[in-house]
Amino acid sequence: LFFRVLFSARFYYPVFSILFLDLGISLEVFSYLNLVWALTIILFEVPSGALADALGRKKLIVLGACLYVMEMLLILFAPAHGGAWLMLALFANRVLSGLAEATISGADEALAYDTLLEKGRESEWPKVLERLQRWTSLGFFLALVAGGALYDASLINKIINWTGLVLGQEQTMRFPLLAGLFCAVAALGCALGMHEPKVHKKREDDLPVGAALAGIKSAVLWLLRCRVALVIILASVAVDNVIRVHLTTYSNYLTAIQLTPALFGVVSAALSVVTLVTAWWPRRLVEKRSIVFNFSLVNLLTLAGLFGISFLIPWWGVVFLVFIRLAMANVYFFLSHYINQFAEPSLRATILSLRGLLMNLGYALACILFALLSRYISSRQLGLAEQTIYEEAVKWLPWYFLVLVVMMVLFSPLFLRGQTVFFLKPHSKVSSD
Repeated sequence: LFFRVLFSARFYYPVFSILFLDLGISLEVFSYLNLVWALTIILFEVPSGALADALGRKKLIVLGACLYVMEMLLILFAPAHGGAWLMLALFANRVLSGLAEATISGADEALAYDTLLEKGRESEWPKVLERLQRWTSLGFFLALVAGGALYDASLINKIINWTGLVLGQEQTMRFPLLAGLFCAVAALGCALGMHEPKVHKKREDDLPVGAALAGIKSAVLWLLRCRVALVIILASVAVDNVIRVHLTTYSNYLTAIQLTPALFGVVSAALSVVTLVTAWWPRRLVEKRSIVFNFSLVNLLTLAGLFGISFLIPWWGVVFLVFIRLAMANVYFFLSHYINQFAEPSLRATILSLRGLLMNLGYALACILFALLSRYISSRQLGLAEQTIYEEAVKWLPWYFLVLVVMMVLFSPLFLRGQTVFFLKPHSKVSSD
């Protein structure tokens, strides 16, 4: 729990896009850098999951934590408006960040779930996810309030006025990154303190590295056979990819609704409080409602949020971020609960990595489309500011998501013909076959 909180609570998240723009890149380049991040995860997600099953989950988690430290060091010292050196540093940062995500994806979750399984307590997994959601929300609350404040030069100068020092934006924009580096080092400490469940230690000696390829093949075949799991993942991809595009340009949205940078962290923290207070909700939904009901609810929340933010309503536009936050929190909860419930234990990390692969393929496609859309908007009228380009591009997001929802509604019933488990109530007894 501590590791996941430290890994995900990035202090620079409330100012992510404008921080990169301050360093001297365009919104289009920012979209392509996030594409690099997604492609890196796509390339290494499944191999790292298979290696986690083969060599041990802790080893991959420690490697991911080391990469986390390296990525924070790179962006912390990236030269602003540094031309080729800046692009090289940001490119390397996105690659290392993607590698870090790929190496822990599936490994930490598999280690935690198998620890419960070893104790005969796997039925408590929804409670663990609820607790994780609460802790993560609390971590976001603390990190994001501080992150937005640390970035704001005017606020920092008011605080340190008694010292006689005056800091510019070029200095204070590094402060959230420095705080993120401390989190990365702490996450590495947590990773080093983890232990493999005995059930996985027994497999560790029997499974050579070469068997990782066989594990990937087995996991792919399992996913194709268990079409319910595949449709659950695809339904999650539809929600995830469009919300993540919004999240990577989140600070542009807050700028568009006329909030100052000092408030970015406050808004993010308030949204974390919403997640904290409603952490019980997804657990109750998986216990009381069917899969199709739960994902329909997530789709409605996402549509409401995306249409709301497309209007760019000054100040009051923050209300629609609540819908987006609830949709994101719920879809990850549902996905983790259902996939772990179905997954073959010996292939758990690989299956979870396949889940991550499909999620990031969707995000990569969304990044490409958003970058092309940004180029199209800028080509219609030369000289548009990057913020203006964003404000035009964000209006397309709800329509893009609506197309994805219609495709899921039309094709999922055909794909699931004969697998009625998708519509069963939560306590129905089914096998992963």
